[in-house]
Amino acid sequence: MDLTQYEIGFVGFGHLGSTLFDRFIATQLIRKEQCRFVRQNIKKQHETSTKLSILPSTVHKIFQRSDIILLCVPPQNIADVMQDAHGCALENKLIISTLAGVKLQYFEKSLLGKTQLMRVMPNVPSLIGEGITAVSYNDHITSDNKALGVLLMTALGIVIEIEEKYMDAACGICGSGPAFVFKLIQATIEKAQEEGMPQDIALKMASQMFAGAGKLALKEKSLDTLLSSIQSPKGTTQAGVKKFEALDVSTSFKKVLSASIDRSKEISAAVK
Repeated sequence: MDLTQYEIGFVGFGHLGSTLFDRFIATQLIRKEQCRFVRQNIKKQHETSTKLSILPSTVHKIFQRSDIILLCVPPQNIADVMQDAHGCALENKLIISTLAGVKLQYFEKSLLGKTQLMRVMPNVPSLIGEGITAVSYNDHITSDNKALGVLLMTALGIVIEIEEKYMDAACGICGSGPAFVFKLIQATIEKAQEEGMPQDIALKMASQMFAGAGKLALKEKSLDTLLSSIQSPKGTTQAGVKKFEALDVSTSFKKVLSASIDRSKEISAAVK
């Protein structure tokens, strides 16, 4: 499937929008000449256009002319975007939303007609093509446009299709989760330094520990099997696991995830 024949518009070009663009270009799925973008800040829009050699546009023109439209604005700005999209013929276009907490139903109501919609939840490891992106669709999307959207998202890493009802959970786990892993890596580094280990060595050790454990977890059918396999009776790992359980770290971590999931639900309730 050749993506180079489509015009692609970015509505919003902050951290997420620019990450998507960079990955699409880096993986040679698209060319710069296909792209148009709009930023709310006119000065930054000019700077971005000059730096990246891509054409600036307006929200209305992007909805009017683009074949694939990526919505990368904050949820609180989406109502203004929808206003500017009114009057555009959208039935054959693919609209991809990256907005946390904003349901596909909102866009169907705002845009009217049989709009083809895809909702995506990428995460920050997408910067290096090691992300995981949860995707869901509305009922009007064609199989061809579904395939186009998934192909674009492969530039970010793994793509997993889910029902939209799981998207709030995906936001907490998939979208926000890397931040919590970074916090755990920080804590690991701090403890290593308390034991006299140099910071650069501690960073490599902690980061690879999490990355390697994650890859192994994907290959092994049972996490319980993995846990039991590395705990020798009265050994160091068993001592740490017992303390982990005594402190009820699992429950605390679930509460951390719940805070992000609940916030996604709050945003969804606020955007009507």
